[in-house]
Amino acid sequence: YYVSLSSTLLVAWSISGLTIPAVATVLTPVFGTKVFMYLAISIAALYGSFVTYRVFQREPPSVEDIEPYQQVSAQAPLSAELAQPFVDDEQ
Repeated sequence: YYVSLSSTLLVAWSISGLTIPAVATVLTPVFGTKVFMYLAISIAALYGSFVTYRVFQREPPSVEDIEPYQQVSAQAPLSAELAQPFVDDEQ
């Protein structure tokens, strides 16, 4: 799921990174510099509408698919592993 999500986000980011500046460049001489802010607002509103639609369209996950959340630091090992006393296997 993470791979498909990240690839979709990458494609959307790339398309918008090419399209939005091109549209703003074409519209700026016609409507002035304020068109960029209106374009940014309309893109944000469209994206927010799409996310809202997707959130309410899909069904919630089943109980079997839900995993418990556990906050884990990326820099340090788990504190439970650090708290265990050192045991020598040779004894």
